[in-house]
Amino acid sequence: RSSVLERLNTVALDVDALATELDAPIGLLQSALLELELAGKLIRQPGNKVALNAEESEPQQAVLV
Repeated sequence: RSSVLERLNTVALDVDALATELDAPIGLLQSALLELELAGKLIRQPGNKVALNAEESEPQQAVLV
């Protein structure tokens, strides 16, 4: 899951191409993507593409009170 997360960014990637690039079985990759999606870190896009959720990927800024 961590290698998948490291490869993703806010630009959509094709799931099949990602599986080839990571040399990962598609079933295992789909499981990791589902975990990331349920955690709110991933969004699915049309055409079997995935990307990081831009809201989740932005660094959190400290709030001074």
